[in-house]
Amino acid sequence: MRKIFSLLLCLILTLAACAGPTSAPASPPIVASTPLPPIASRMPPTPVPYSHSTCADYARINIGNYTLHNNVWNKRDRTDYTQCIFTQNTTLPTTMGWRWNWPGTRGEIQAYPEVMFGDSPWDTEPPTGGFPLPVSNRDLLVTYTATISATGKWNVAFDLWLTDAPAPAAANITDEIMIWVDANDLMPGPQVYDIVAFDGITYTVHIAPGHGDASGGSSATWTYIAFKTRRPLLSATLNMGHFLGYLLEKQVIGKERYLASLEFGTELASGQGEFVLERYEIALPTSSNTP
Repeated sequence: MRKIFSLLLCLILTLAACAGPTSAPASPPIVASTPLPPIASRMPPTPVPYSHSTCADYARINIGNYTLHNNVWNKRDRTDYTQCIFTQNTTLPTTMGWRWNWPGTRGEIQAYPEVMFGDSPWDTEPPTGGFPLPVSNRDLLVTYTATISATGKWNVAFDLWLTDAPAPAAANITDEIMIWVDANDLMPGPQVYDIVAFDGITYTVHIAPGHGDASGGSSATWTYIAFKTRRPLLSATLNMGHFLGYLLEKQVIGKERYLASLEFGTELASGQGEFVLERYEIALPTSSNTP
């Protein structure tokens, strides 16, 4: 009996020594999963590259009858800025525009990057688009769609140069007509001359005789005229004949004047930003009419 008990006790002790501590079953090996494709709506938009661009002062890119001009007319001796023009194509239709960075808080206009059309009195480049035109022409339509994202002091404005001769030059400039369609922290200097409305859009009118070249590059003087919208107008079709007709009726300009060039750009005093023209088209009058 004692032998049987000893054998049982030995067997029990042997089993206890062989068994280890109880533990949880081993976890299955981790298998790397195939990455999920990115969700399109979460991806940032890819910037559209522009095929043609330049940051050179006064550089030009011809787009059919239009000229994209990197105009820094009043920079003087400044070198602390950047300003670049760009376009997707050199034929219409195309998306075009410019970017800039003018440090500081100056209130004086430094530059006017722009789209030019016609025969500018400020250069000797060949004319485009059948300009100059007598100011008695009507129904000169401009259709545009633009966006701007900017800080500082700036405006978005058309600039029409009038001369008293069919061969435009700085010496025969008589009037500068600007149409402000947007602005930030800038105002046309002169006091309000009148308030008018064309095609349901209201403008304040500002007139200043004896205006001159702030850069000092020319001694010429002319009458400065500005029409300013009361709210941003970055997509529209404007009839330039309305503005010219009003000024003829008020005898602010003479009927013997010529429209030398029609330009569209941003006057920049300070800050940084980008202006993009998604559509721009000038439709010339089919005939001339005297008011």
